[in-house]
This record gives sequence, structure tokens and C-alpha cells, in this order.
Amino acid sequence: MRKLVFFPILFLSFFFGIKKSHAQEYEISVSPGIISPLDFWYYKEGKAGPQVGMSFTYLNPKKFFISSNISKGRFSYNSSLSELAVNGQEFGPNSSQVDVYFFYFGVGKTFEITESLEWSVNSGFGFYLENRLAFNTTDPNGRERKGFMRDATFPIQTEIKKEIYPKFWVGLKTGVFLTPFYTFGGFHIGPTISFRL
Repeated sequence: MRKLVFFPILFLSFFFGIKKSHAQEYEISVSPGIISPLDFWYYKEGKAGPQVGMSFTYLNPKKFFISSNISKGRFSYNSSLSELAVNGQEFGPNSSQVDVYFFYFGVGKTFEITESLEWSVNSGFGFYLENRLAFNTTDPNGRERKGFMRDATFPIQTEIKKEIYPKFWVGLKTGVFLTPFYTFGGFHIGPTISFRL
């Protein structure tokens, strides 16, 4: 987890080293919310759970931006039915949780609706680490081991936000984390709180 925090800080420090020109802005955002299972096909009876994220963004005068992002979420599913879908037999507990961690870079464009209201769209590339229950073959309900999986992810997101006080913004962010070619899921939504430097 320390590495996940180190890279965004390094990224932000790099841009602070660039000489500021007119209208350049740096933004720090926190985004609590909920997230769905990452794979709607495998995670049977999947239920959304809490998620929290943080982003560090550089916004240039033409309203294009790049950002580094970290987030953590948790969702639940019926692992027995999920195994049935894969190998034809029910296996494991009826309810299980998955912790998932994301680290990704994004690029996007902000559109100014009014002087204090903005809408943005962005996409990017990164990876996620998924931590889910690994079943003990001698005890289908065994919970003593964890299973880890990691892969690339392509987030697609949109956000609308309003300046409520100079430099302070609140908004709503939603989007999906795609894993190319074989999974679709990771829909998330939640409010955002941002501060611009």
C-alpha cells in the first residue's frame, strides 16, 4: 500500500516543479462512494460495497488534465454459485467478500458549463489488485487462505462539479473499470470533494 501512495505523491511533486503559468491549476480530490463487482458474469449475486479514492490532478489552461489515482473498494458475492458457473459444481461459502485496490493514470477534458460549474470526461490506464477468498479443497467453507489476482484496467469516468467557495469544489463522479477482452464491471458512483492550488 505504501507504494500505491508513493507514486501519486511523486507524480504531484513533479508537476509542482514545473514553473506555473497563468491559469494552471493543481487539484487534490477525495471520492467516497460505492462500487459494484468487477466481473458481472463470475460474481453471482454480487452486491455493491463501499469505495474511497484519492486523485492528484494537473489542469492546464485549455482545460485538459492528467491525473494519478488510487482507490480501494469492497464488494460481496455468492462464491458457491460463482464456482458452479465455472466448473459445474457448487463450491465454497454462500457469501464472500472481495477487497480491490486500483492505481491508474488518467487523461481527460473539462468543459466549463458556467463560471462555477464544470463537467469532465476522462479515461486512462492502470492496474488493480483483487484479494478474494481462496477455497480449501478439503474444507469448502475454509477461510484461512486468501487469493490474489492482478490485471490491467482501463477506467472510463465522468464527473460534474461546482465551486462552492474559492478553490473548493463538490461534485458527483461515476464510471466503470474495464478489464480488456474478458470482464465488464467495476461500476462506481459517489460524491467528490476537491481543493485547487
